[in-house]
Amino acid sequence: MDKLQFALAIVIDGDVEANRYDLGAVTLECEDRSYILDATSSYINKENGKTTFDTKVEVDKETFDESYSRYDLKTADLFSPKLKATIFIGHEYEVEPESMTLLVTLESGDVYPIKLENECEY
Repeated sequence: MDKLQFALAIVIDGDVEANRYDLGAVTLECEDRSYILDATSSYINKENGKTTFDTKVEVDKETFDESYSRYDLKTADLFSPKLKATIFIGHEYEVEPESMTLLVTLESGDVYPIKLENECEY
């Protein structure tokens, strides 16, 4: 997993205030293995009636140490139907994201999309 690169693509229908969305941790779990990524920086694009967050995510063991995750997820787990993939989006937003996708760049250079569920109750 250390050789993979990760990014988020979050699409919201409409022209929304970006500061109302606090993009937090992405949690990946498969069976008893887990991995946590944290949002670090976002580029916000508004066009065609949509607001898109293109966000870099990376491991942050200072914030999410091994009491949060064992960081033992295997690359093969990313392709498992048992994979649970969630994102925490906090703050006071009014419009639910239309789509939330974790983009995984594999060692081959191929990009594999993983659909995320919102961990936060709206």
